[in-house]
Amino acid sequence: MTFPPDAAATPEGQTAPRVAQPGVVIADRYELTAKVGDGGHGTVWRAHDRLLQRDVAVKEVTLPPYLPPDEREQLCDRTLREARAAASLSHASVVRVFDVVTEDGRPWIVMELLKARSLADIISADGPMPPRVVAKIGLSLVSALEAAHEAGIVHRDIKPGNVMISADGRCVLSDFGAAAASASGTGHTAPGMVLGSAHYIAPERAIGGPAEPPSDLFSLGVTLYAALEGRPPFDRGDTTATMHAVVHDPPEAPRNAGPLAPLLAGLLDKDPTQRFTVQHTRNTLTGLLSGPLSADGATGVLPTSGGPISGIPASPGGFPVSAPPTSPAPTSAMPASGAPLGPVSGGPTSGGPVSGAAAPGYPAGYAAATAEPYTPPVDPYYHQTGQPFPQPPKQQKKTGMLLGIGIGVVVLALLGTLGFMMFGGSGEEPPSDDSGDDSQQDAAFETELYKDPDGRFTVEIPKGWKAAQKSNPEQTFLDITDPDNGDRWVRLNVLNEADPKAAVTGGVEGLKSSDKFVSGTLETVESKPAKLGDLKAHQVEYTAERSSDGQKRHAMWLIASDGSTSYHVYLSVPQKTWKDSLPIFENAVKTYKIL
Repeated sequence: MTFPPDAAATPEGQTAPRVAQPGVVIADRYELTAKVGDGGHGTVWRAHDRLLQRDVAVKEVTLPPYLPPDEREQLCDRTLREARAAASLSHASVVRVFDVVTEDGRPWIVMELLKARSLADIISADGPMPPRVVAKIGLSLVSALEAAHEAGIVHRDIKPGNVMISADGRCVLSDFGAAAASASGTGHTAPGMVLGSAHYIAPERAIGGPAEPPSDLFSLGVTLYAALEGRPPFDRGDTTATMHAVVHDPPEAPRNAGPLAPLLAGLLDKDPTQRFTVQHTRNTLTGLLSGPLSADGATGVLPTSGGPISGIPASPGGFPVSAPPTSPAPTSAMPASGAPLGPVSGGPTSGGPVSGAAAPGYPAGYAAATAEPYTPPVDPYYHQTGQPFPQPPKQQKKTGMLLGIGIGVVVLALLGTLGFMMFGGSGEEPPSDDSGDDSQQDAAFETELYKDPDGRFTVEIPKGWKAAQKSNPEQTFLDITDPDNGDRWVRLNVLNEADPKAAVTGGVEGLKSSDKFVSGTLETVESKPAKLGDLKAHQVEYTAERSSDGQKRHAMWLIASDGSTSYHVYLSVPQKTWKDSLPIFENAVKTYKIL
């Protein structure tokens, strides 16, 4: 997420690091060759290890840009310690960490490069998965978590996007960049910050609690639910409502879980003290795979095979995977953690439990799924209203434990997270220049078409205004400035955000506590839904006084999103030029075209 021009700047005395791009060499050894993807905690690059002459994955870990230098250094040190702790894990279902280095004041984690697809991609492309395959995925993941928890490591971000299925059938838990060394005393997130994904975060963490092993088990339960149903159980369309549902609402009864339904109920228990443990989960999955979900006993699933997962080819240009460490030979009841998971092409057959009453063996007190036939949604994160699980008896006895927590607490935690993500400035502020004519009229200004250097969008800007790419330690963005008045500008950015309203309103809330403004002077004029072309958007108008010189500022900030990529249009001008400057913002929004 970006922070607008009036945000905190790069701390004085610090220079902006190099922008990561192909050709950059990290630690005089790892040459970045291509971007693999962006995540909530950084960017993953494909790189070439010049020393060992092999390709690796290198994760550029994102640190909060608003932190003062001493706290930033402490967080960097902690991240390095935790990554090194993750590197100590030797497990077939944990992505291997080869090296941890610091470059340009940021941690970089060097990992094995997998020829694999994420579970999220598989769900999106192929729809819900059969219970037997999900059980085998679950067994691999719980085995990985058991090894991590025994080493004092909590992952903190278990989700389908961090579960990789390789071409040889190996199931791997990746992205320990968010992990916390729970036994080190440094595993608590800073006050007001919640790290993780809203759909998969545990309720105790959504309200600001520490990351502990039970929170990983809850996220595992949500991940397995999503694999079975094609969508997570608490999706409500936006981040705030989803986090409220995580804390307060029971999950919708699964229609496709079969004998896995009781396991899901145990993993999704709101009370971490009552939630299924690693050992309980492992034993349950082992029993199911040797009984109801055995190759001979499973219904509604395809038989297993000894080869790679059927119907899940590696994506084109996939990455080589190192051979997993040697592990004991699997038994018929419990496959080895890195063993192939069996075919998953297609959904459950007609013999599988897809509708009607709850699956056999489901705990007393839980409602059945609705009787309508289940149609896999096109979008795996689509929310379909159905009958929820009633609370199991053990939760009904503790109704005051979590259900009494107000939505305000969740919103505060969420805003803390958004503020954490959004504090980032350019490292320089356009020079103050009050020489601009107060009476200048832009209503009939001439425009020229500007094309983003990265080919992501085009937009009309005032003719003669100067466009310049700038960067802070976390991102690169585009500033378009009035050459006659350096205090009038438009900022454009493209990032990875799904919820435009949460992004922009959270950012403005974060600005209220920023030292860029005189304390207490930021006032929201209007917050409303908007559009950017065909995309859903939200915009906020606000005023404030700048701390450096007391100048009264007026700003308009719009963020649009297609569900994963967000597009920012931001205008910031002196109050006295607002009326004449607003048409510039309106024209930019009107003419903005995504390429």
